[in-house]
Amino acid sequence: MTARLVLEQVPMPGPDGEVSAAAFSPDGGLLATGGEDGVVRLWDAAGSRQIRSLEVGDEDDVRVLAVAFGGGLRTVLAAGTDDGRVVTWSPGDGERLSVFATGERYVRSIAVHPHGGLLAAGVGDTVRLWDPATGRPVRDLTGHTGQVHGVAFNAGGDLLASAGMDGIRLWNPSTGELIRTFTGHPASLTTVAFDPAGDRLAGTGATAGVVRIWHARTGREMAVVDWRGATPKTVAFSPDGRVLALGSPSRSLRLCDTTTGAELCSLTGRRMGVVSAAFFSPDGTEVLTVAGRARHRLPPGSFDRSFGRWRIREIDVEPSGVVAVPADDRRVLRHPSHVHSMAFSPDGGRLVTNDGTVRVWRLDGDGDAAGVGNANVVADVVWSPDGAVFAFTRGLTTVVLVDPETGREVRNWDCGMIGVSSLAFSADGGKLAAALGDHSIVIWDPSTGRTLQRLTGPRSTTSAGRSAMTFSPDGTRLAKGAEDGTYAVHLWHLGTGRLRQLHGHTDYVVAVAFDPSGARLASGGLDRSVVLWDAATGDELGELTGHTGALRAVAFSPDGTRLATADSAGTVDLRDPVTGSPTHRLTHDGGPVTSIAFSPDGAGLATAGSDTTVRLWTLPA
Repeated sequence: MTARLVLEQVPMPGPDGEVSAAAFSPDGGLLATGGEDGVVRLWDAAGSRQIRSLEVGDEDDVRVLAVAFGGGLRTVLAAGTDDGRVVTWSPGDGERLSVFATGERYVRSIAVHPHGGLLAAGVGDTVRLWDPATGRPVRDLTGHTGQVHGVAFNAGGDLLASAGMDGIRLWNPSTGELIRTFTGHPASLTTVAFDPAGDRLAGTGATAGVVRIWHARTGREMAVVDWRGATPKTVAFSPDGRVLALGSPSRSLRLCDTTTGAELCSLTGRRMGVVSAAFFSPDGTEVLTVAGRARHRLPPGSFDRSFGRWRIREIDVEPSGVVAVPADDRRVLRHPSHVHSMAFSPDGGRLVTNDGTVRVWRLDGDGDAAGVGNANVVADVVWSPDGAVFAFTRGLTTVVLVDPETGREVRNWDCGMIGVSSLAFSADGGKLAAALGDHSIVIWDPSTGRTLQRLTGPRSTTSAGRSAMTFSPDGTRLAKGAEDGTYAVHLWHLGTGRLRQLHGHTDYVVAVAFDPSGARLASGGLDRSVVLWDAATGDELGELTGHTGALRAVAFSPDGTRLATADSAGTVDLRDPVTGSPTHRLTHDGGPVTSIAFSPDGAGLATAGSDTTVRLWTLPA
């Protein structure tokens, strides 16, 4: 899909004066602005009505330099000041939670963990972590040789990036382990940002003149944006991951394609001011900028405040011959956080989703949901074929079976500290497979809890994160994307335990699906391609292209007449599984598609996105 973008200025009746920092709450309901007067103000999402004001201290000359939201079920708002303090509040009632001194003069960059428990800030040449609720120090991440200018958590919270005078470093925030250092920039880095899916990392430097985008987990450089002028001071991904907003001291704002680096549109001139921060609204329809004030009087309608709002107008052009499937806004299941996985019940009457809380939705009524437990948001939730139980991973280590009628836990398996990334039931319900963090797979009998089999493949220190896993319809084979850096599909014959590696992708494989006959296997990769395989011989049958974002999910319809493929650009294509040609296109507005599922009767499709929604589509006959 191609797009043409235009930016239009939107009147701002609310935030005025010297705004030095701003951020949206995770659910998009609140806008926080930090001021030169040392006050953090909370506004409604439109920025037209002030809800409350929060003072960072009693001093008159303190300034707010940074604000950030995070915290999962209990949202936390944090602010950094020019006297070296970090202050946290509960934005719901305005209660101050903690105040802690960093020992430095300025706190210009802070980040709150998306699920709570950690707050990160650049303090001199150190990344310092605290408990945002209590102010208790957790750990210091050391290794930078100069000032740390920027910090950012990814959406899953398992990665923390820091930008400093010596480049970007990637950390495990839970352990403090340094994962890698990103190279390629000839100058110090001043800002860093993850895309909404947490797969890509963008950074820019003080004098580098370019913005680089890397694959966060592998360190592979994916794109370079040549600024052709003053180096950007700020960088931000759009909610769907397709567009990058870049703000510069040269009074300009640019939107660029994150894949090609091509400029989509730009605004320059006095009305922009000296752009120090830019970020997208949660729905991706607007860009908000924080900028230095114009120092002289300007004509009416020109830039006259330090906070600007710009509406994005986008025109999508569908490929010739592909029919767009219209969305039905009445069939949207809204969640408080990103939805990472979901599954229909076998009778099609319910849908179970995982956004950090496992929820069971009844689809034959008003779409009410019942929460049945907290889950590892990066792992699958799967329904048994008979509908009697569904499985998910509680925390990082425990796989549980739950009765959907009562919410009662039926059985659990403790997998230790190695973690669980993917789950899959066999078609007869007699096997439950779990992919573990040590790159092995354990298969249990879900009725007895007995371990039936363990599978091991090549090990590696690199990984693309969660890769889907699936049994063949007859239960004799198991397929999963490799995590050993070979970009292969791993296909096990369960009778012999023999592993076959299918090579055809040029980046990590994150999605796999057998057709209903078991004769063919589809795999989707971060290389934006779908490959079809002969499941018996392992021969490649063909490559399907056309997606503009990394593949996220693939699924065959129950009757095998359709293949659905979904990507990080929010596009879902319905294809002829024989020819591979797309026949219909669905657009999940607002972010990358993270999961798809056909209804058991094949008449509907559910798409889950990082925009916190699940959309239920009625498919054309």
